[in-house]
Amino acid sequence: PLAMGADWTHWRGPAFNGAGDETNLPTDWSTEKNVAWSTTLPGPSSATPVVSGKHIFISSTANDLIELRAICISADTGKILWSKTLGAGRKAMRNNMATPSPVTDGKSVYFLYGTGDIAALGFDGKILWSRKLEEAYGRFAVKFGYSSSPLLYEGKLFVCLLREPARVKKESPGATQTESYLLALDPASGKEIWKQVRYTPAKEEAFDTYGSPVPCEIGGTKGVMLGGGDMAGNDGPIYSPSAFRQVMFPAYAHLMDELRDLDVHYCFRSDGNLWPVSDMLFGEAGVPGFGEVDRDATMAMGALRERYPDIVVWGNMSSKLL
Repeated sequence: PLAMGADWTHWRGPAFNGAGDETNLPTDWSTEKNVAWSTTLPGPSSATPVVSGKHIFISSTANDLIELRAICISADTGKILWSKTLGAGRKAMRNNMATPSPVTDGKSVYFLYGTGDIAALGFDGKILWSRKLEEAYGRFAVKFGYSSSPLLYEGKLFVCLLREPARVKKESPGATQTESYLLALDPASGKEIWKQVRYTPAKEEAFDTYGSPVPCEIGGTKGVMLGGGDMAGNDGPIYSPSAFRQVMFPAYAHLMDELRDLDVHYCFRSDGNLWPVSDMLFGEAGVPGFGEVDRDATMAMGALRERYPDIVVWGNMSSKLL
């Protein structure tokens, strides 16, 4: 929903945190209450609209998911100003190919689809450039459909694709491009600036991600963070405890404080060996629950209960059985 007075240029907002500083916004609505206008879209989509000035941009499917559309809507009237077909859709379990959200810098708008079709358009609807990323990087094969949204940051357009190699080969027999990566494109041309391959000990579906890249700053160094692949393998987390403390722990600690104030119970779900960071999670941050306990990763229920007697745990299975 369009509920912010300021520009909303990224699916997580201009500050990448899902928050804005507008006040006196409606807190409830119906099909009639607090509705200025409504516009029918040509098909289903899971994308979030982005807003720049008087323009709202949204991705959509059309004609029974066959077409992938880029749509611009007037923020004043709800009128569709233009609609461009940028690719051909395909079926996905519990998903559609118009799930990634567009992103804008206030001059151009960038659309990405689950088929790897990507394009930059002017606010007048003119296509500035377009690419079929699958031709260069292989099939966008993710179990429940590719869902990651692009990121504009530090003069680059970032696209991530974390995928299971076996699924790529199944959907695209003979495929040679099966690796997972973060791709940095030139927003002006769509050409590759660099590509960073993501290596992980993850197995099967755990290769995949449905999340999107987000900016971060660690020790004064700006970067882009991805979430995907198992958080931990049987040998331990895929990152160091010090990186966990700097990057993830502050968010978990803040989340737990907020949830305790709301009297909401939270269970952390991940398999693998989490002992190197368990004191931060279940001790310092106070996460009250832990699921998918995996004996093969030494996370035996008895050991967890002995060390953290107050947490709720479930699982205690061998991952080989799954």
